[in-house]
Amino acid sequence: MDENSQPEESDVSVDVPVESRPHNAGAALVSALIPGVGQFMLGEKRAGVVFLALDAVWVMLFLSPIRLPRFYSGWLSVILLGVVLTIVASCQALRSRSEGRPPGHWIWLLGTLPLALVSVIFLHTILLRAGGFRAFRVPSDSMERTIQNGDVLMADMHFYRHHQPKDGEIILMKSPNTPGVIIIKRLIAKGGDTIMSLDGKVSVNGADLDESYVEHRGEPTDDLMNFGPLTIPPHKLFVMGDNRDISLDSRTAEFGLIDESAIFGRPLYIVSPGHDRSGERLR
Repeated sequence: MDENSQPEESDVSVDVPVESRPHNAGAALVSALIPGVGQFMLGEKRAGVVFLALDAVWVMLFLSPIRLPRFYSGWLSVILLGVVLTIVASCQALRSRSEGRPPGHWIWLLGTLPLALVSVIFLHTILLRAGGFRAFRVPSDSMERTIQNGDVLMADMHFYRHHQPKDGEIILMKSPNTPGVIIIKRLIAKGGDTIMSLDGKVSVNGADLDESYVEHRGEPTDDLMNFGPLTIPPHKLFVMGDNRDISLDSRTAEFGLIDESAIFGRPLYIVSPGHDRSGERLR
């Protein structure tokens, strides 16, 4: 053998110590916040792409044109899907054996699962707003029995961008008396309509209204039971509460008619936790 000859070069593989690689528990915690990111941390690109794609699908369920929270069952579905997605992503990252690493211990789920739930609730709230939905708590009795004091409602804040308000609809509107306050009433008559009431029986354009939703709980003053005939000016609305004996509404000079531009949104359904009427569509 020639003493000047050099040994042939060969490929040398250097193993990265397991201790220096991303820890499964840390990746699981990250995936509890954003499913898929933890998988990329572990080098599982395919799984990361799949989870991020599922994230995008989940987000789209809140937005136009799908807007699944328009329905109570749809709202529950997006919450459940978000919880399942974050939990599955967290568990997959925790138990990953990629690149020869040992899977994380199941005890880490005590931290990742609560974090996943908090993450879904936080993101769900942001996405509801982005999709044009808001939840409101009603602090008055003026719409009972349809809506009770303390009820939490889901409202579509974009509904009247594409629809004209109709007589009989429950609407959210800006208070005519208190800036920044949102109130809830039922639309009874619009611009051009003639409304009157005799002994509490309301008629619009000469036709008596079928108001099965009306509640009477007290001794109303005469001006609440008898008024009109009144012709509504253009772009004005006449609104009333369902609890006719106590509601402050368009029957009084203090409240008056409402501008069409004051409409803020349309309540959809009740979402009060633990309420036996949760999911009830508002009509």
